[in-house]
Amino acid sequence: MTGPFQWGVIEAAQQIRTKRISSRDYVRALLARIAEYEPALQAWAELAADRAEAEAIECDEETARGVSRGPLHGVPVAVKDNLDIAGLPTRAGSDLADDAAADADAEAIRKLRRAGAIVLGKTAMTPFAAMDPAPTRNPWNGRHTPGGSSSGSAAAVAAQMCAAALGTQTAGSVLRPAAYCGVVGLKPTYEAISRKGLLPCAWSMDHVGVIARDVDDVALIFGVLTDARPSEAPDGEAAPIIGMPDRGFEIAEADDAEAFAQAVDVLVDAGAKVVPVRLPDGFEALAAAGIVAMYAEMGAFHRDLFSRCGSDYPPRLRVLVEAGLSLTAADYINAQRVRRRAAAELSELLAGLTALVTPTTAGPAPADQRSTGDWRFNLPFSASGHPAITLPCGFSKGGMPLGLQAVAARGREDRLFALGRLFQRHSDWHRRRAPMTKLGIH
Repeated sequence: MTGPFQWGVIEAAQQIRTKRISSRDYVRALLARIAEYEPALQAWAELAADRAEAEAIECDEETARGVSRGPLHGVPVAVKDNLDIAGLPTRAGSDLADDAAADADAEAIRKLRRAGAIVLGKTAMTPFAAMDPAPTRNPWNGRHTPGGSSSGSAAAVAAQMCAAALGTQTAGSVLRPAAYCGVVGLKPTYEAISRKGLLPCAWSMDHVGVIARDVDDVALIFGVLTDARPSEAPDGEAAPIIGMPDRGFEIAEADDAEAFAQAVDVLVDAGAKVVPVRLPDGFEALAAAGIVAMYAEMGAFHRDLFSRCGSDYPPRLRVLVEAGLSLTAADYINAQRVRRRAAAELSELLAGLTALVTPTTAGPAPADQRSTGDWRFNLPFSASGHPAITLPCGFSKGGMPLGLQAVAARGREDRLFALGRLFQRHSDWHRRRAPMTKLGIH
């Protein structure tokens, strides 16, 4: 089956700009795709179909007059259900959340709209961005988890229900589901994308991120959200220097380790230089401190609601909140001191590299819908605030996607985009599409 739903962000914008398709027809093509697969995939928390179609008509009228709002003019995107959209409730995957409609768009949504994007709807997520699974299934095989907490965002992009989606990451909630679903995911530098209008999980570790099927699409949306010019690697740029860490990622399963090694070989053949690097002494402490800070902040955010409705909390979130509430101020302050020191050490290491590379996850998506997967490979870089990207780099023997994680110095998302483009020019993993035949509806 072929159709406009196959387009990425840049191609869709071009097709609309040149009037080869109307924004309204593009929205309708995506809604038809959603109607076909959503009953089995369950990627959406709430569709705004009528509103999206009305906005598309407005965009088409402007296109007819030669007016363009920006680089995303007429292109629908999806938004994780912990970001405010005016007129819609922000439920964050939970019936316990306030059901009142948001008064205003989150800042990230405001910038998307300013660039011409249309919000197609809100995607499913784990309750309050914790570890109790969302109902979403993995597009590659419905028996497997899509990961979390940005479950619906990754699954919707992989299922070609939308060209791009916003997610959020506190530990591994953009990179892990993107890798499990075989798409590109960016967790930018902490606070590079505004968190205004985001229902928090843990304030000092929450990142708004981008999920799409191509690095250029991710880079375009990142530029829109940060008011930055799109980054392109100039011709003749020096060969990338990628660092191979000395420890911390040995638990990768055989399939993942093999795919990672082959991905590194692709980069080397493309001209990258690989150097072994010794991770800072505080690297392990960084992850541990991040957990303490995350749990403490979750406990603080949920304290009042939990005191009233604790028995109604899903089981894993309940455990996390109870753990957070048991921590002392001294525990939290010490954890934040460790984070700052270890993050500074990591910054010194990353300053001399294009990127540090690792597998994105320890293995493919588990065949367990009660799980959201393992975030240990992502957590240190959420705790440190450094930008990271995941690129599709292969498949397990069971046919599930695997990802390559690259981490750069703060504010150097451009290095990640350049490395990603290099990898995509010499591989085709990002062009592979979920067959959508193992969801129980065909």
